[in-house]
Amino acid sequence: MSMRLTFISLLFTLAFLSCERRPNRFNPFDEVYKYDKTFNPSTIDTINAECGYYNLASGNDDLITYYQVYLDEPEIVAKGFELAIDTVEMDSVEFRKLNSVEQVKTLYCKIPIDTSLVLAKLSRIGVRNIKISSDSGVYCSIAMMNNDGDTVRADIDVFYYGEQRSMRRYIRFYKGK
Repeated sequence: MSMRLTFISLLFTLAFLSCERRPNRFNPFDEVYKYDKTFNPSTIDTINAECGYYNLASGNDDLITYYQVYLDEPEIVAKGFELAIDTVEMDSVEFRKLNSVEQVKTLYCKIPIDTSLVLAKLSRIGVRNIKISSDSGVYCSIAMMNNDGDTVRADIDVFYYGEQRSMRRYIRFYKGK
């Protein structure tokens, strides 16, 4: 009952906050921690509750943006996004020969990333330039520059996807207050 009451109060607070002046679109790089004009609480795809906070997420399968709030306070404490770069099926011959998850990740990370495709997806949140950095030939991070000239870095991670039948590369970016 208490969790339900907390959730209901969170939705009322979100509705109240929608009346105040807000940014035109989601910008994970700036210092403004307000819901953007496109944010609609009724279209939240996912609400993750972990470690005392909620992630209010929305988007499609490739690009998911989120705002993070504490359970007892509706104020935004962080924001971020996840971008699925690509997916590789694990039943290919090269991957079946490997013995450990780390070997699989290492092989997968050596596959070049289509930077034009990644930039096209990230342009929806104001990114205008990217540079992928590698460590010994393994892609590990990305530098992103937005329309205001701000540059931030994020890690590129590899995770199992689809009941461990494939692996997916992600860019995960988080900015807290």
